[in-house]
Amino acid sequence: MQEGPHDLLDDAWDKTLGPVLRAIVGAIPRHEAALLTIGAVWDLDEDYETAPGIMPDLIQRNLQQMVSKMAGARDMSRFDPTLF
Repeated sequence: MQEGPHDLLDDAWDKTLGPVLRAIVGAIPRHEAALLTIGAVWDLDEDYETAPGIMPDLIQRNLQQMVSKMAGARDMSRFDPTLF
């Protein structure tokens, strides 16, 4: 599942990771959230004519994308049953 397809795990991933990420994003101070929103706009290639302000959903989506990317890049060879 690490290399795809991921459709079967998307719902479980969202239900498991979503509440944790919401709690993390909710605890971010406003001045940092503003900067993280700008970073999320850049990372997610969003198109805004003006500064978007603070957008927790955008920060969370960016964070979830990064966590997913890191999880997909993780070396899973130690779990290969053919090596045992």
